[in-house]
This record gives sequence, C-alpha cells and structure tokens, in this order.
Amino acid sequence: MAFQAAVDDNAGQKQIWEWAELLADPRNSRVYNSALMELGQTICRPGIPDCLNCPVAKFCLTREPEILPTKRQKTAITAVDEHALWLSDRRGHILLHREGGKRREGLWKLPTRDAAEISTLPTLTEMQYTITRYRVTLRVHAGEKLKEKFQLTDGEVWQAPEDILALAMPSPYRKVIEKLLNES
Repeated sequence: MAFQAAVDDNAGQKQIWEWAELLADPRNSRVYNSALMELGQTICRPGIPDCLNCPVAKFCLTREPEILPTKRQKTAITAVDEHALWLSDRRGHILLHREGGKRREGLWKLPTRDAAEISTLPTLTEMQYTITRYRVTLRVHAGEKLKEKFQLTDGEVWQAPEDILALAMPSPYRKVIEKLLNES
C-alpha cells in the first residue's frame, strides 16, 4: 500500500518519523540519511521518478510514483489594495485612525477610504506587505484637496508629529509614516 498522507501535515510527518525510527540504524543514521537524500535527489524525484534504475524498486509499494509526494493544498494568496490618506491640519498635526476589533485593537494607522473615494488623489507613496494569506498594496494619497469637505469617522484623531512615532501601530504603517514625516 502506498503512503497517501500529505508529507507536510502533522499526520504525515508523524508517520514518516515513526518509519524513520523503525528503519534507520542508530549506529549509522548519517549514512542512512545521506542515502535517502541521494535517492530523492537522483532517482525518486517528485513528478519524474526513475523507477527502472531505482535500487529499492523491488521493495517499493507505490503504484503511482509520479504523483508523490502528496502535499496539502497551499492557501491561495489574496491581493488587497488599501488606500490611505495623508492629511494634516493647519497646526501640522497628522490625521490617524485608532483601530478597534480583536486583532488590531488600539493600534494606530493612517485613515483608509474606499478606492473609489480617494484613488484619483495624488499618490505620495506605495508599498507592499504580506500578512497571513494577503498580499497588500498600501497606497497613501495626498488628502489636501479633501480638506473642505472632509468628514472624520469614528476613531480618527489629529496627532502631533512629535507624538506619532511613540504610538503603537502596525509595522507597514509605521514605515510609511516615518518616510512621509522625514520627507515633510
């Protein structure tokens, strides 16, 4: 019977380690491990095994070696666009948003808006970052044109530039804010 469990999940790893403990000679484990790695690199390669030249073919139980090893399906990466505002008041204070919710409770960041609302504004900077299964493109737009009709939302507060870097904030936002503060 061929081993069908995914080699990169807990059950698969557990089974492989159990077999390794049974099969490996504790006095020559280095030689055994080297032989297994050599076999995997030269003969029993994923997708293109060379069963005819395999020195252990007569012991092999698999019937479809070209589909092995089985690995768990990778989580798809989701692209996300974030559009944030860089907006200062007449005193030079910068508008920030204090987040709620479970994951980022109390962290500060630049206020975000829907792309349709602010994507036509000039882009001051752009950066990409990854968090869990998301690849985020953060675009920071100059918000000066919005001043007359701009409405604060819950959690948005004007912060003095000298106080901003002491606030707790997600790393991508800290990097963007530091860059824009240095440029102004």
